[in-house]
Amino acid sequence: MKIRACLGVLVAMIALYTASTWGSDNRCDCTKFPFEPDPPCANKCIAEYLAIASLDDLRNIFGLPDDIAKMIASIPSNSRPHSLEDYKRIISEPAYQVLEQRIHSLRAQDFERVRLNAKIRGLTLDGLQW
Repeated sequence: MKIRACLGVLVAMIALYTASTWGSDNRCDCTKFPFEPDPPCANKCIAEYLAIASLDDLRNIFGLPDDIAKMIASIPSNSRPHSLEDYKRIISEPAYQVLEQRIHSLRAQDFERVRLNAKIRGLTLDGLQW
């Protein structure tokens, strides 16, 4: 009976360790580009950058047309998508295609500019690292 109890405790500890290790290994550091591991980090980090980008950032850094930039900027902060894929439910398919195309042309320094602009506006960047 003692062996069975000890074995149960050992299995539970291994499961807990595995879950905690998996979680820490799969964290996304959105301050380093490219966002890895991908998936899921690119999807999560891009959504985070869209959430902290100002209207000017969406126009000038992301290169979005004015109507799409305004659509994204008008999303209330408590309703912001948590992944790039979630934008498909909020904006039209043609707008999403433009967004996706523009995102794929961005470089590390573009994401850095968005972060710096957000910092200047007093936004906390704590949410950029999961």
